[in-house]
Formats: sequence, C-alpha cells, structure tokens
Amino acid sequence: MKRIVCTFLASMSLFALNAKTVRVGYFKDGGRVMNYISDKERKSGFSYEYLQTVASYTDWEFEYVYGYWDELYEKLISGEIDVLSDVSYSEARTKLFDYSEYPMAQENYFLYVNRHNKDVMAEDISSLNGKSIALAKGTYQYGLLMEWLKNHDVKLNISIVPFDKVSECAFNRGDYDLFLAIDLISSFDWEPVAKIGTSDIFIAVSKKRPDLLKELNEAQTTLYLSNPYYNNNLWGKYFSSASITKRLSAKETEWLSNKKVLNVGCFKNDFLYSPDNYKDNSGVVNYIMLLLKKQFNLDNLEFKYHFYEDKPQITQALKSGEIDLAFPFIYDLYSAEENKISLSFPFVPASFCYVFIQGMSYEKIVKKVGLLKGKRAAEFFEGTNISKNSEIIYFDTMEQCLNAILMGQVNCAVVNTSAASSFIFGREKYRMLTMTDLDSSASLCFAADNQNRVVISLMNKVISVMNKNDLNAELIKYSVADKTYSFYDFIDDYLVFIITGFLLLVILVIALIAALKYIKVLMNFDSVTNLRSRHTLNNYIQRFIEQAEERDETFSIIIFDLDEFKFINEKFGHSTGDEVLRHTSEIILGTVSAKDKVFRWGGAEFLVLIQADKKESEKIADKIRQNIMDEVYRQDDKKFSVTVTGGMSIYEEGKDYTQMLLEAEENLYTGKMNGKNKVIS
Repeated sequence: MKRIVCTFLASMSLFALNAKTVRVGYFKDGGRVMNYISDKERKSGFSYEYLQTVASYTDWEFEYVYGYWDELYEKLISGEIDVLSDVSYSEARTKLFDYSEYPMAQENYFLYVNRHNKDVMAEDISSLNGKSIALAKGTYQYGLLMEWLKNHDVKLNISIVPFDKVSECAFNRGDYDLFLAIDLISSFDWEPVAKIGTSDIFIAVSKKRPDLLKELNEAQTTLYLSNPYYNNNLWGKYFSSASITKRLSAKETEWLSNKKVLNVGCFKNDFLYSPDNYKDNSGVVNYIMLLLKKQFNLDNLEFKYHFYEDKPQITQALKSGEIDLAFPFIYDLYSAEENKISLSFPFVPASFCYVFIQGMSYEKIVKKVGLLKGKRAAEFFEGTNISKNSEIIYFDTMEQCLNAILMGQVNCAVVNTSAASSFIFGREKYRMLTMTDLDSSASLCFAADNQNRVVISLMNKVISVMNKNDLNAELIKYSVADKTYSFYDFIDDYLVFIITGFLLLVILVIALIAALKYIKVLMNFDSVTNLRSRHTLNNYIQRFIEQAEERDETFSIIIFDLDEFKFINEKFGHSTGDEVLRHTSEIILGTVSAKDKVFRWGGAEFLVLIQADKKESEKIADKIRQNIMDEVYRQDDKKFSVTVTGGMSIYEEGKDYTQMLLEAEENLYTGKMNGKNKVIS
C-alpha cells in the first residue's frame, strides 16, 4: 500500500512539473468571443472553447487575467500576459508580439443601427450621412471604418471615446445612432446596414514566450490535420445567427403594401404540418406565419389557408397566383428549377422510413416498393438511386399500402415516419410490420413561384432568426396527435374474435383478454431488444421527477446512438444489425442498476434514465460507452466492433420533460459533430 501511495505521489509530482502555466487574457467585453459575467462565473465563448481545445494538444494550464481589450493588449506587449486571442494581423504589430501560424477565424465588421431608426436604409448608403457613432481611436475597427467612409463618400459625426465606453449599453440608450462591431450581434433591436470589412483573427503570443509559440503552432497543425473544418464549425456554433437583418427591404415593403391577405397553400390531412388538422388553425405552419407577423409588425396582415391533394395541384395554384406561398416542399433545388419554383432555406428535417415484415433482408425489401401517390415520401424516394432498381406500385391510402405488404403485393412501403408510426401503433393487424429509416434524409421548406420570389426573401429572414429549440418544441407538441383508434380499426383487427364470440361467448371473453394483454406488451416493449418502448417513457419520467422533488435528488436522461449503424446494416445485413441492437441493449442493462430504466428510443437509439447525480451519471454513461466499444462481433469470419455516442441532460428544479429531451438530443448531436464515440453532458 505504501508503495502504491508513493508511486501515485510521484506521478502527480511529475504531472505538476510537466504542466505549464500560461497567462491568458480574458475579455470583459468579449460577448460571444469570451462570455464574461464575473471572474468566478462559468466561462464560455468561441475563443474560450478554442483555447481549451488547443490546451488538449499541449501541457498548458491557464491562469486568466481579466480586463478590457485595450488593457489586455498592453499587458501582452509588456509581457504581463503570455497569450491573447482574437487579435487582427498587421505588419506593425509583429514587432510587438508574435502571431500563431494559423488564424482562429475570419471576423466580419458591420455597422449596426437601431431597428426603429427607419430613415437609415441598407439600400441607400447616403442615408448614413450625419449619423453619430462612438469609436476608440487606433483600433483595427477604426482604421477599417475610416477607409470605408472615404471609399463610399459617407460622413459621420464621430466621437472618440475610451475603449471601454464603446459599448452596447451606450448604443441601446440612444447615445449614438450607429454601432461598429464584429458579427456577434443578437439583440432584436440591432440591425446590420453595411459590412465595412473583414479580418483574420489570430492568437497572439508574447515575445517573451517563444516556447509557447512553438507549442501553439504544433498544436494548431495537429488540430487542423485531424479536423480541417474545426474552426469553421466552431465559429458557426457561436455566430451562425449573427448579423441577420430583421427589417424589410424596400422591395419587400412595396410588395407587402399591396397585400392584405397572404394566401398559404398546404396539403390536406398532412400529419404535423397542415392547419386543417386543428380547429384553432394551430400547427407548425401557423406557428411560423405568426412569427412572420411578429417579426415585421404586420398586425394588419391576415392569413388564409388553402388545401390541396398533391404537389401538382399546389404547384399549379402557385403558378396561377391563387396562393402566394406553399408548405411543405422538399428542399430539392434541381426539381425547383425544372418547375420554375423558388425555395426558402430548409429548416425542418423530413424523416422517411421503410415499413416491412420483420426479418426481411434489405435487398428483398427494395425490390418491390409501395408508395402513396402525391406524397412527399414518394417524391423523395423517386429521386433516389435505389428507386431505379425497384419495382414501384402506387396506392391511394396508407391502409391500402400497408395491407399490400401483408398480402405480399409489395415487399415494403416508403412513407413518412411520423405518419406511419401514428397509423401502425397499437394495431394488432400490423404487429408483424417494423420500420427503419431511409439511409438518406431530406429537409422541408417553403415554396413560391419564380414570379413571386419576394415572399421567399421574407420567409428566409424569419427562418434565419427563428429559435430552433422553439421550433423543435412545436414539432414535439404536435407530433403527439396520434391517429384515433376507430371502431372500424377494431373490427378490422379483431374480426375473427368477433365472429367466434357469436358462437361461443366464453371463448370470446378469453380471446379478448389474451389479445388485449398481447397488445399491451406490443405497446410497451420493443420486439427486437425487449426493452421498454418510447411510448412508456412518460410514466417513468414523471415518477423520476416526483421522486427528485420529494427526496431532493436528481437524475439524468442519456440518449445513446450507435455510430455508423447504417454501415453495419449495409455490409452485414439487417439480421446482424438486429443482433447488434440486442447485444447493445443487454450491455446497457448489465451496466446500470435495477432502479434505472432503459428504453428503445428508435432506430439505433437507446434512452436511459439514471437515478444519480451528474458525476455518477457521467461515470455510468462512459462505462456503457466503453463496454459497447469492447464487444466484438463475428460475421462470416469477419470481426467488427461498434461505438456509441451519447447526449446527457441532468434534471434541475423547474426543468420539464421536453426541455430535458431537447437538451439530451442537442448534446447527442454535438457529440456526433465532434468525432463520435463520446458522451456529451
């Protein structure tokens, strides 16, 4: 024991000797570059995350020195700090400090105006003349603006103020008309009216620390070789919604001035998206249209919804001017160009799946495919390479299509995932059917005729500023509107039992009890893994929340998704894929305790409820990830293993079920985007 302790202390001493303290400047005015509340508050931001990533390739430990940019700049020159991020390059500065070999990102510099200042228009640069602005002389932004003003013959009333006084607060108070900043503006009242230039930004290193410059350059080289798009992805994470105009252009204003009613086309009985499904005209489409009204203060604009059977009908309505806008269209630019249709930015993922009898091989599934005429799933599948080798049979209704699978007329159906789930769920008749997502995916968008493109620019502005979490919450809310289990469905499912009941009442009672129990099992448990299905989650999570509140405890939701599971299905077949799913479920069950709950969440996803705090949950989650990775499978004398990525959400007082799911999904997506085989919390 004494030897072990000595070895441990020696190792820790060696680590301490190897660790190198680096004094890094932390901006008090950094916004999304370095978010600052106080010296002891949680840190975040683009530069903060970038430096933490660099540190993982070095032996650096950061000592933060807090201050405004100009203060930290002087400390870098004097050697009081070693490193400063977000520094623009100039030849003169190279004599004062050193630059990293590679830039961190490229910043865009914009002039911003208060959104309520109507006399300033981006289309008319001369409208800037005479406006007031505050600047710190000698900064990079100051030089850029002076050159831009000269080139565009614009004259501003410029106030030279200390650096820490050139602030968002002064602009919001109305002290000045204009504000100059990089593209990190998110306040609703700020509008970009002119881009005045760009600049690569670097990590600057004190001349006194050449050792750090060498290590920094080596770390950047290794980082870029392992992930060439790391910088762009990280910048997009923090600034993807930056510098988006929220005001109408002159052309848009003119178009709207002639509009009292905006005519919107939708598809009849369109699960999730059609306002026709809801008595109060709610639903996702109406949610977005209300955002349009709010965004541009269009209180007098009314919406009128028109409903069509299929895409040819709705396209013709766009061409004739009967409607101004249609939703949802698949984001397919080639098809849009062929039909002289304009599309908005894509913003809603479309999920399509194969429905087939369990146990059928993938090769057989796609040989004979059933499609619903005029539906998006049919349109999407027809555009894939798989369809070229498939025999396609069209049907009018979902019921006809699914019955054709049971009767062997087709091997599978390609349909919308949500619609199929709603239709099949709880139906004894379809108990033999299973679903799996298509390998490729699509996105949905708005569409307008090419002669009416201005409405697309309007929708793009709404889409760009729309909160994606709010949209996901709307989709989740409306996706619970499952198809009602009708009396006709009951007769269709249990016709044999009903006929038998007329002959033998006792047999009827026994048969009904057995059938209802069996349906309950089908509803509550997944047929492949024998895990609880996602439909049972609500009861369990409510129980976990109640226990957490009563006992002052916490718990976590973890969503795991097998990495590259599509490749396993393609290479080894769906039967091997099912075997991997079963083994994975056994591994998860064997790792968690009896009080924890495990669910088949869908596809290659598993959801785990763990009654533990964050630290213990992370430990269990990582153990699950490691155990899954350690499992070796054999198929046709070939060995392979799988990895899994997880996203975690920890319960906190006030959090609800939907918020936790969204957070776990977002963390899972982050893990997928950052190399997979990890758990993000």
